[in-house]
Amino acid sequence: MVVNRICQLRHDVSLSGTINRGEHMLKKLSNPHFIIAGAAKSGTTSLYYWLKQHPDIFLPQNKEPWFFAFADTKEDASSFNGIRLISDVERYRDLFIDAKDHQITGEASTAYLYFCDETIKNIKKYHEAWAQLKVIIVLRNPIDRAFSHYLDNVRTGVVRGTFSDAISLCLEGKAPKLTDYLAYGNYVGQVKMYKDAFQHLQVYLFEELAIDPQSVIAGIIDMLGIDRSASIDTGLKMNPSGVPKRKWLTDLVVKDNALKRVAQVLVPEMYRKRVGEYLLRQSMDKAIMPVQDRERLRRYYEKEITSLGTLLGRDLSAWLK
Repeated sequence: MVVNRICQLRHDVSLSGTINRGEHMLKKLSNPHFIIAGAAKSGTTSLYYWLKQHPDIFLPQNKEPWFFAFADTKEDASSFNGIRLISDVERYRDLFIDAKDHQITGEASTAYLYFCDETIKNIKKYHEAWAQLKVIIVLRNPIDRAFSHYLDNVRTGVVRGTFSDAISLCLEGKAPKLTDYLAYGNYVGQVKMYKDAFQHLQVYLFEELAIDPQSVIAGIIDMLGIDRSASIDTGLKMNPSGVPKRKWLTDLVVKDNALKRVAQVLVPEMYRKRVGEYLLRQSMDKAIMPVQDRERLRRYYEKEITSLGTLLGRDLSAWLK
């Protein structure tokens, strides 16, 4: 299974640090200028498409290459849950080949927050100007994030079973890394590593992205040092969560098929995304987390959320209600 193969590769790399490195000289990267490092299911896809509208920003078609998390494994997963993982430095460099000289380049790989240790090591190894790299992190209430992550994997067929069963696997240490929904929300250690490593770091909350996206975008644009006057349409909200009620329609939107490949050639990207997101919302019902599961997660994350509030200097008590 792709999940287990990727996790084993990541585990082997973290142990030995020498898998398939080859004998060629290390090739340094000048791109990207910024990364959106996560967290998963926290609005990063919407943020990616909003920033992509700015004429001074170049973001590749492959939103989540995961390169810095999986560099040197020399194993590319052609697709995992819609992710086109890239582990080869030349293929990663090619993502930015169409960027214009005046454009700031970036990418958005949510694996970078969870796999923070490997990611930061590889950024310092491969990026020739890593100290100037600008990092953006968006954090969501880890209780809601875990449920949304689970629903996304149910929608795409990665997992089966109830959310309660999935939580139990996580608590028992039996969940594979890429479906360890609880560990993804242990933000304190992850964010601290980025704060310690990078001078240019902005951390936003999911609520800020939802309530006042223009202020978030303005803050990012200021950090990137580009024109604030560009018009950004934040009406497009990507990756809705829910329970599929019309599986055929959900599969049509999220899985590779001939119709999607034709549309990619003939239909402009933003229009295509708007139609796809509309159809996806029509194909799903809103899901509500069982009360007992929310209480289990509240107890699990209570200390984590309190510590995160201290780290960020923010009141996150609402996350525990």
